[in-house]
Amino acid sequence: MLKNDFSAKMCEDFITLIKEIKNLKELNKDTVSIIDASYKKFFGFGSGFVNKVSETDLKEMLKTNDHIDGNKCVIMASLLIEEANIYNQIDEPVEAFYRYSKSFNIFSEVFFSGTETQLNDYTNYMSLAADKLNEFEISNPQKEQIFNFYSISGEYAKAEDVLYDLIDSDPTYKNKAIFFYDDLLKKSDDALEKGNLPRNEVIDALDSLQKNQKS
Repeated sequence: MLKNDFSAKMCEDFITLIKEIKNLKELNKDTVSIIDASYKKFFGFGSGFVNKVSETDLKEMLKTNDHIDGNKCVIMASLLIEEANIYNQIDEPVEAFYRYSKSFNIFSEVFFSGTETQLNDYTNYMSLAADKLNEFEISNPQKEQIFNFYSISGEYAKAEDVLYDLIDSDPTYKNKAIFFYDDLLKKSDDALEKGNLPRNEVIDALDSLQKNQKS
């Protein structure tokens, strides 16, 4: 009970903090110092350490009793995105990319494992990280991870775009594309429309792929 109370208080504090950061951004005020202070408040170390330590070591620090702590991961990854956005705005793409990538990978620890968190809206932030990463040249394994995220979260048109990027670099991904479209045809029309990929487009894409496979 004490652990749950602590986690709930931590999440409540973080939600308040994010609102404060957004308000400062709307007022065109500097948010660097508050983000650094937030790292220290929730984790005991600042931005410099977060961005210097390896992802492997950082993920170890985000565990509680040897298990990934969903709340800690979401807080860390969200702060990384806020920091990345700052670097993106001041045209420092390398610094922005590094933080978007680290953020997405930490979110992935929660999303793909089904780890519980009280910050259930984190997928909006994760989607933002994925969108931003797609603006950069990234490896196929990371593209595939982004594709899987979009596909599972119902962002089917975005998943399709990433999939065709993968096919352009490696034609063997056509098999994954066929499986993707086959699976989409099992979804409802409403789900497909919500994912911006209507059924007629799915059918056309699948038909084109299958014809190419035969030729």
